[in-house]
Amino acid sequence: MESLKIRTAVYEDLESIAEIEKVCFPMAEAASKQQFKERIRFYGDHFLVLEFGGVIAGFINGLVTDSETITDEMYEKPCYHNEKRKISGGVRS
Repeated sequence: MESLKIRTAVYEDLESIAEIEKVCFPMAEAASKQQFKERIRFYGDHFLVLEFGGVIAGFINGLVTDSETITDEMYEKPCYHNEKRKISGGVRS
């Protein structure tokens, strides 16, 4: 029986991640391999891959921010990741 495994992404996963991205998004919207490399660098703890039988079958990633809205620029520039987000009114934003 094939097994499922969720783990954090590593640079060696970039080829598979980029291939999945090309299938799921139009060329104009798909992130590049370099953009994924930067995302792993800046927020690797928030970039997960799903392996099925040892093959990457999917991924999810996202930065941490204090902003109430997510902009296109945040996808393009992972340096907007803010692990030390503010806590306001006793609720972590």
